[in-house]
Amino acid sequence: MRAWECAEGMPRPDLSVLVIFHTRLNYLPEAIASAVHQSLNRDSYEILVVGPKRPGVLDRDSLGREVEFVQSSAISLGGKILDGLRRSSGEVATMLEDDDCYLPDRLAFVQEAFRDTELTYLQNGYAPIDALGRPYDGRFPHDSELARWRKLGTVSMPGRTSRNSLRVLGRIPAGFNNSSISIRTHVFDDGVGLLDQADLMSDVTLLYLGLTHRGVLRFDPSPLTQLRVHAESASNPVSGPASRSVEILHQFSIQTQAGRRELLSYAERTGPPSVVRQVEGHLAISDVLLQLRSSHHSPHQMSRSLLRALSRLDTFEVESRVSALPLALTTLACPPLGRAIYERWRNSLRAPAPSAL
Repeated sequence: MRAWECAEGMPRPDLSVLVIFHTRLNYLPEAIASAVHQSLNRDSYEILVVGPKRPGVLDRDSLGREVEFVQSSAISLGGKILDGLRRSSGEVATMLEDDDCYLPDRLAFVQEAFRDTELTYLQNGYAPIDALGRPYDGRFPHDSELARWRKLGTVSMPGRTSRNSLRVLGRIPAGFNNSSISIRTHVFDDGVGLLDQADLMSDVTLLYLGLTHRGVLRFDPSPLTQLRVHAESASNPVSGPASRSVEILHQFSIQTQAGRRELLSYAERTGPPSVVRQVEGHLAISDVLLQLRSSHHSPHQMSRSLLRALSRLDTFEVESRVSALPLALTTLACPPLGRAIYERWRNSLRAPAPSAL
């Protein structure tokens, strides 16, 4: 019996919702409430709140009666997801980070989609909100990809697919935002160790786990998740000085490189050549971004990163960030100019200041 299967005689819910937090608690009550107040019958899903210490909101609020707390000593985001999976019972797992929210019909949508027994991975669209929960009215790094996805509509593809078929994913924010991803738990059977290494890039890891398995992946732009854009985000900081934003992104890049290398090793063992090449492209373009975000990059390392990325230009991972390549060349030729341009671009993504309530 797998760790996430129900004990004999116990009813098994269709879905397991894993609400993941670490020390940030200010948005957690809203996230939990959005999972509780769904249009889907409450018996059809369980809610597991996963974190280092039982949050006070579960003791003070009626929400505590609706959820199960799972204590996790894992530091990484992926490790917490893994601890939640070990305690989960549903056939399908769906994540919710502590600063995001579900819209009321999100779980009903997920349940209906997975009536297709071939479906292994589902990613829905999202709507950015600000720190106060209002529609976000600033620029966002994935704005153009979201617009293309809405125009393109639902994308479906088989796992273990060809290189050319995978390129369509460069037109949408595939593998972005844990809170928009649902996946069958059997997909983790031979890749469970990847999540702990994945840390903050667990969403990308979930995508590639789906791509290395037989079955169907579906990307539906319906905006059923609210993605919170705020200053405390580790992967998309959009307020404060641009130089500080770039430094946060630099630390994020360093944190996630080990997970990317582990993902490549997994793909080489289990995935078809098309998926291996995509992961190589992902690692190459991520290394270019790491150099761009560093104020002390090595010209030699930047040159190597550029060459690796250019050699995987045909992959959707490099195609979706192709604008980074000329900027990397500029940074190689004149580091202060390249750094200034990159900071200027980050500054254009600063969040608007919240108005008084």
